[in-house]
Amino acid sequence: MENPLPIYIWGAPGIGKSDVVYQVATSLGFEARTLIASTCDPVDLRGVPKIVGENTVWCPPDFFRVEKDKKVLFFFDELNTATPAVQSAFYRIILQGKLDSIDISHCPRIGAGNRATDMAVVQRMPTPLVSRFQHYYLEANNEDWKEWAYANNIHPSVISFLNFRPELLLKMPRDRDTPFPTPRTYEYLSRMIHVLGDEMGLEDISGCIGEGAAVEFKGFLDIFKELPQSAKYVLDDNIKFDEPSRQYAVNGILANYFKDNQKRDVVNRMLKYSYGIPAEFAVVLIKDCIGINAQIVSTAQEYIDWSRKFKDVVL
Repeated sequence: MENPLPIYIWGAPGIGKSDVVYQVATSLGFEARTLIASTCDPVDLRGVPKIVGENTVWCPPDFFRVEKDKKVLFFFDELNTATPAVQSAFYRIILQGKLDSIDISHCPRIGAGNRATDMAVVQRMPTPLVSRFQHYYLEANNEDWKEWAYANNIHPSVISFLNFRPELLLKMPRDRDTPFPTPRTYEYLSRMIHVLGDEMGLEDISGCIGEGAAVEFKGFLDIFKELPQSAKYVLDDNIKFDEPSRQYAVNGILANYFKDNQKRDVVNRMLKYSYGIPAEFAVVLIKDCIGINAQIVSTAQEYIDWSRKFKDVVL
């Protein structure tokens, strides 16, 4: 790869900028090396000098040493949190991939940081550094997040709640010192549910996603616990609800069942079940199943008829 174009990723705290970089690196077979720019001094990039004969030469950090034929991606996190002097020290590394004896020009270089509008502690990025990147802005999207959530053992009650209240996936707080809902804090919440179960209280939830979202989630969780947790029972008895929060909760139970039983007969039962619930719930349920395993769903016997019936809603 000849001097790949440097990329900068902007996004709110907790949206998953670092995770995106690591996942992309892994999927492409790259080793991801992370340098937290806010912890650096300007001299940290160049290294330390040593005397060779009558001259002084620079010994670069081992961090920048890339073995031949090894695929390495360099990730400079919190770059716009660093001091102006540190940001200036990155100019040549970002643009050319070179600094003295350092040469990472063949390696992808990615920076990331929060925006000032996110109430984060940031430094204004110098315009010369801005012009060295191609910029991307991440936004929270519940459909994208759910694909990740099903693949990473996020508790079904959390996924179901965000189907019901997708606008709460990311909600910035009014005060800097209060927790707030983000993709990252919902992951924390899921871990807590797996560990504490019924012992989890409102204060525990508030500590993850903030008071407002916690009150709503606690009410939804109480509903979730009252419902039959057996997906087979739901399908056999065709259990459905007119009340949105309950039906979204049932959808979550069914989608989680499909995640653990990715078979065509299960898909066919899901598709048949969806005919008896309102279209908006049917589409959410089957789209979640598609996010879990698109191949099995799209090749199921009932899917062609289902897609025709709901084509106006899906499109």
